[in-house]
Amino acid sequence: AQQVVRRRMAMRLQQSEADEENELHRGVLYHILAEATHAAPETAPAAPAAPAAPVGGGVPTPPPLRATGDGLSEAERDALRTVEGAEACFLGALVAAAPEVQRAQLARIADGKGDALASAAAGWRGRLATMDGPHRRMTCEIAVSTLRSQARKALEATAGLADALVMADGQIDPFEFAMTRMFRARLLPDVRASRKGETIAREAAAFVLHVLATFGTPERAQADRAWQAGAGKLASFGRLEALPSVNVNDLARFDEALKDLVRLPPVVKREFMEACQTVVGFDGALNETEENFLFAIADVIEATGWNAGAAPIYEN
Repeated sequence: AQQVVRRRMAMRLQQSEADEENELHRGVLYHILAEATHAAPETAPAAPAAPAAPVGGGVPTPPPLRATGDGLSEAERDALRTVEGAEACFLGALVAAAPEVQRAQLARIADGKGDALASAAAGWRGRLATMDGPHRRMTCEIAVSTLRSQARKALEATAGLADALVMADGQIDPFEFAMTRMFRARLLPDVRASRKGETIAREAAAFVLHVLATFGTPERAQADRAWQAGAGKLASFGRLEALPSVNVNDLARFDEALKDLVRLPPVVKREFMEACQTVVGFDGALNETEENFLFAIADVIEATGWNAGAAPIYEN
């Protein structure tokens, strides 16, 4: 049987004055992205009953039926095979827990996709809340795979709606980051991307590793050591230089850095993903924030064949 290794966080963020410098080295972007991870876990509601379908048919919703081995019921799998059901699942995954934000988001879905799909998205939101991180991500991957059949214009509309849902509360959490990047990378790849020069690729790789190292540890010195460990894995990049006074709070730069790595050869992409894993695993632990970052990076740079390994057990 597959063994699940329990990884424990080697260090925890302290709020004392002695740790003020370490707080500053992480910066604003860390706190925006990590807020959902450090918040108290949401109490999972009971699986909702399927709302009544409107006259003339409706969007498949997930009724609480007997689950299959992967945790999905047969009815849920049938729903995910339809475009409407897949859209409802993907958009429902981005609906917040806060009632006031949730109402605004569902109204936005209803405006863009209709009341039936908004109702189904609410049902999926409740169902996904009962899953752990890896299963929630897997379910959304199934949904995104179904949506490959849609025309680009329809996909762009869904991507725009997803962005609006994510920013309804003014912030983006690690799961939302991973899912929206997965959607665009798999269904709306940037056809204009071209292979970058060695200098650009090295700087992009260095920046991504800096972001991962900064988010992965509360202490600047340990973050530097984590970065060095990851950089040492990148033989194909030559000697990687640490970036002076790097600003890890620039989410737009993070996205652009990943795009600069899209045209790397497949073997170099796998090497880069191994370097990323080395950085986030430097403290001997892997939390859900870090794992979501790894999946987002792999999706955006199209690192096919990369496997994060067995899903860990997360701890607060």
